[in-house]
Amino acid sequence: MKNRPLMSTCVILFSLLWTLVVLGGRYYLEDIRPSPVRDYGKDKERVRVSGQVYDRLEAKDQQIFYLKNVQIKSQSHLMTERRLIVYCDQSVSVKIKNHLEITGKLSFYEEARNPGNYDLRFHYAQKGIYASVSAEEITVTDARYSLLGEGVYALKQRIEDMLVAGLGERNGQVINGILLGEKREIDPSLKETYQLSGIGHVLSISGLHISLIGMTLFGLIRRMTGSFKVAGGLGIVFLLGYSFLIGFSVSIFRATVMFLFRVGAEITGRKYDAYTAVAVAALLTVLVNPFALLSAGFYLSYLAILGLILLYPVVADIPLPFILPGACVQIMLLGALSYSFFEVPLYSIFLNLLIIPLLSLIVALGIVGGVLGGIAIVGRPCFFITGKVLWLYEVLAEKTLDIPGARVINGKANVQVIVIYYILLAIFIWAWHKHSFKKWIRLIALSGALFGGTFFIGHTCADNDLKIIFFDVGQGDGTLITTPGGQNILIDGGSTSVEELAKYRLEPTLKYYGIKKLDYVFVSHGDEDHYSGIKEMIERGRKSILLETLIFPAYINADSELLELKNLALKNGITCLFLDQGKGMEIDGVKLTGLHPERLYQDENAASLVLLLEYGKKSVLFTGDVEGEGEKALTKALIEADIDIDVLKVAHHGSKGSTSDEFLEQAKPELAIISAGKRNLYGHPHQETLSRLRERAIMIRRTDREGAIILQIASR
Repeated sequence: MKNRPLMSTCVILFSLLWTLVVLGGRYYLEDIRPSPVRDYGKDKERVRVSGQVYDRLEAKDQQIFYLKNVQIKSQSHLMTERRLIVYCDQSVSVKIKNHLEITGKLSFYEEARNPGNYDLRFHYAQKGIYASVSAEEITVTDARYSLLGEGVYALKQRIEDMLVAGLGERNGQVINGILLGEKREIDPSLKETYQLSGIGHVLSISGLHISLIGMTLFGLIRRMTGSFKVAGGLGIVFLLGYSFLIGFSVSIFRATVMFLFRVGAEITGRKYDAYTAVAVAALLTVLVNPFALLSAGFYLSYLAILGLILLYPVVADIPLPFILPGACVQIMLLGALSYSFFEVPLYSIFLNLLIIPLLSLIVALGIVGGVLGGIAIVGRPCFFITGKVLWLYEVLAEKTLDIPGARVINGKANVQVIVIYYILLAIFIWAWHKHSFKKWIRLIALSGALFGGTFFIGHTCADNDLKIIFFDVGQGDGTLITTPGGQNILIDGGSTSVEELAKYRLEPTLKYYGIKKLDYVFVSHGDEDHYSGIKEMIERGRKSILLETLIFPAYINADSELLELKNLALKNGITCLFLDQGKGMEIDGVKLTGLHPERLYQDENAASLVLLLEYGKKSVLFTGDVEGEGEKALTKALIEADIDIDVLKVAHHGSKGSTSDEFLEQAKPELAIISAGKRNLYGHPHQETLSRLRERAIMIRRTDREGAIILQIASR
């Protein structure tokens, strides 16, 4: 570092900023970006908003306006915000730099409701946005607009339309993501296939694209003109214009700064130093937006480039040129991938051997097609070849997921383990600089880092405690039980208020804990808010978590939705069982017994499967939606077996028709867990039920207020 004073200075300053921002975390973010609307605004209240448009997007079914210098007026407060997002379902003519007055309903972005869920509120807070408004009425109060902003927007729209017209809706949206960073309209299933197979990076504009575009253009102009200065100048102008068109994300900003360094070195005849370039880019990124340090994108971008400039030189002389660059990037990313996404795509190294070389081709063809696609002799061959390459991408991604072990789910990595992993990598790189190790030694060390890191970063050992997680599924029910021996049991999993419950709430939490499969899944009854997520997981197949055995109540109505669920499960190779009253199982010292139903009931809720969990001296009762006749029969069963319990999962989301005085007198719980959605349409939990619980001094915990509720029960 002593020979690189600029790099040394940047590293020191970056380290100081990193310490300040990362250790301060959310508190630091909130301290320097206070938000009046977060403090005084009310969700879903009607407000009047004024502000200036600084960006806008058009989707199929709505327009989105980004406002700055915002004033929000509610019935009780006048609030000033730096930024706000407005969603509009109407067709309104609005331009960048227009001043707007808007009447609509205020909304807040939701925090992560379960471990591992995406924190949308934190994501937007990093951008200085704390709320949104669903517009009912929009008035343009100042029609002056930005010629440059509107020109860039019009150009971007023209390119998008040209690509969709030439490639069709599906492939057109994919290439829009690759070239312009517009991923909103890409088919969600296709996007997930790319991500799970390890090539999701191609769907968003990245530093790799910028490097390909910039260096290709620089090389062409240099050959045509013979001048480094002309090529460099035109290359810089084009690249800055392109970056302005697509937006300066972390990876784009990094690649642009590094490109400027490289071109500057070529023009001045000096040696390009990648170490200094990446250090300067990192420091500038953090100075522009300190909270980039709190996003996964920052670490993925910079670790990927560090894999190429730090780790790849260690093994560059080994005759495996196509595999080693990708392997080095993957090794450098392992800690960040496991910490942020809880899984590693095992075969992505090999898949990217084909994907990345073809990427430069479709980037070039996409640019030509997007700009000159209206000329048939130019556009048709560009679109034809691009379409075939995208088809190949999709086929390869799909086939890769079919290979056993394609997804290594190892859970959220422990920070200490990640630090140790990167320290060992640093020692390996340092040792290589000090000593000339033989090729086979370096290759073994590299392979050990790749496969050892893949399988052991984030790996956690089972402890002696029982863990129970009551998911926040919105208006519905879902509970995960992890036994001391590592067996995983799900009791219900459904919602009527959360779409794609499995994909966005259940599966991320399961992956967060490193859960690769559910050994047993109990379904209490046939209401959608108890099984929709389970059904979705079955339908998602290899993209989801493996389900081994579904267990239903012994008595179900002939027209029950459970029969359809059972048939779907059998069709997908999942074992199905029925649980009789008094029967059950014992796993790792955890005993589960079915207490109800003992017969067929006309009412689906009354026929809910009720499970008693016993572990050591503790007991938990899972009641589904049991009420009415069913709850009376359950109360009788508790009396006959002389059972009282410690924890009660309150039936039917706290409905007044369940959890009667007679039942509570017999059950005598110390803690009651209520699973219900925030501001749900049914008013759950009802005050009558809450009053009955409070009268008996029973502690109440609610998912609608707390999010997921986690209990740890020791064996003693």
